[in-house]
Amino acid sequence: MAGNKSRIAGSQWENTLELLCRSQGILTIKMPLGCRRVGPKRLIQIKTAFDYVLIDSRGTVCFLDCKSFDSDRMSHSQLTEHQVDKLSDIEHHKVRAGYLVYFRKINVVVFFDASKMKALRPGHSLTASDGEYLGHWDNPCLGNLFC
Repeated sequence: MAGNKSRIAGSQWENTLELLCRSQGILTIKMPLGCRRVGPKRLIQIKTAFDYVLIDSRGTVCFLDCKSFDSDRMSHSQLTEHQVDKLSDIEHHKVRAGYLVYFRKINVVVFFDASKMKALRPGHSLTASDGEYLGHWDNPCLGNLFC
């Protein structure tokens, strides 16, 4: 039940993000779901390296994975290693990349650079104050992702 609630909340957050981007003049490109072949006739869903590529009106690009949490913190165990690695590789090439997190408990949207996520160690967590505050969920300033 809790997993289903989280999945629904995450989907709602992504839908809201797409509407917010459109209203702020930011192009969103959503990555399609990934899959892997298991046997001759069976495919299983796998996590892609990230959820979105965002492009602002100047052509500046940002790669994002979106997360939504019921709590006011995000722990290392809630990250997917290959996603953090890929976003970190992108960031290494001087392109903004990281996690866009909606903390539902405190109603804020925060951006965490991939390098910060890569440095997070097992057993540790990050709070909203550890990232770049973008605003409340209903109107975050997404243009700050491109500064």
